[in-house]
Amino acid sequence: MAFTVRDLDDLIRLLDKHPQWLEALRQRLLTKELMQSPQTLRRVSTRLGRVEKALNALTETVSALTKSVTTLVEVQQHTEESLATLRQEFLEHRAETERRFAELTEAQRRTEQRLDRLETVVQGLAAQVGRLTETMGATAEEEAHDVLLTILRERGMKALARPAPLIVDGWEIDLAAPVEDREGQRGWVLVEVKLRLSADHVWAWASRVGSEGFREALRRAGLEGPVWAYIYGLRVTREAEEAAEQAEMGLLWPRGELREPAKIL
Repeated sequence: MAFTVRDLDDLIRLLDKHPQWLEALRQRLLTKELMQSPQTLRRVSTRLGRVEKALNALTETVSALTKSVTTLVEVQQHTEESLATLRQEFLEHRAETERRFAELTEAQRRTEQRLDRLETVVQGLAAQVGRLTETMGATAEEEAHDVLLTILRERGMKALARPAPLIVDGWEIDLAAPVEDREGQRGWVLVEVKLRLSADHVWAWASRVGSEGFREALRRAGLEGPVWAYIYGLRVTREAEEAAEQAEMGLLWPRGELREPAKIL
């Protein structure tokens, strides 16, 4: 007997009314493996879901690692660029420092040369000043020599010897001359000579000739009889003239006598 569509419809209605028949029919028609396929598919689906989640997590991790690596690469590139810049700046700075050091070395060398030349010039000037001072000192003593002889003649006295430097017990006297007056009395005239006479020079000379030690040295040197003292200035300041008046010190200058001599012995 042929199985028709009506029969199939009737069968479906019967199966709908009796679900247990459907299960029995399924067990008849399907193998054990096919019967278990839905469960297997559910387990596989569950596992696939887990795998998918794991893959998603792994993808996110890989993405994060990729970003990190990209960031590290960028940082490294930036670091390398910074190091390259720093190295270039260092090389430029070192080159500039070496250039400046070379300039300073050269400048120092030129300065030392100038100092050497200046030292030579200064030494030459010092020698010239020394010679000039000696010349002026000698000129001042010559002037004082001539002025003293003139003053002695005006006072009616004569020099028994040429006025000359004298050292007495370490005391240096610029000019000293034995003299004799009209009555035949003999004595000595002492003269301190300065180029530019100041008040300090006057007081220093007055202090020396007024000291007992100096006077005793004169006696031991045989300077017997009265001893007169002058101080001579090629140039005489007003203060020096006032000091000579106060110290009662004889004062000479190129034009003659400004104050009569002081008798110290």
